[in-house]
Amino acid sequence: MKRCLIFGGFLLGGLVSPISGAVFDDTRTVVDQWVEARKTTARVRSDWAVEKEILGRSLAAFERELTILEKQLGQVDTGRQRAQSELSAIAKEKVSLRLASDTLGESVAQLENRIRSVVPGFPSPMIEKIEPLLAESPMSR
Repeated sequence: MKRCLIFGGFLLGGLVSPISGAVFDDTRTVVDQWVEARKTTARVRSDWAVEKEILGRSLAAFERELTILEKQLGQVDTGRQRAQSELSAIAKEKVSLRLASDTLGESVAQLENRIRSVVPGFPSPMIEKIEPLLAESPMSR
């Protein structure tokens, strides 16, 4: 095939020889520019394909990271809800314990008053043992 083109070129060269050399130079310049444009287009397409691949990988990595972060956010939200429910339960228990403490305090005060009212009827050795305990009770302070 190359031989045919070379041979054809010699024939055309012999037939077209009266044409000026400037036309050949212009044609050669245009062909060189066309070849250079094709090379540039091929290089740009190749670069674009590489950049497209890089962007695709980056997008996939970002989507994986987004999925992981959404999962972690869900876990944090679940943990927050659990902590809020525990805090609520603790607050309820605190109120309950405070009411029980108040009730016990009242009961203890009533019992101490009853004990103080019956102590004078005890024998003196027993009163000597009970007096220090009654002196330390919250009601006597």
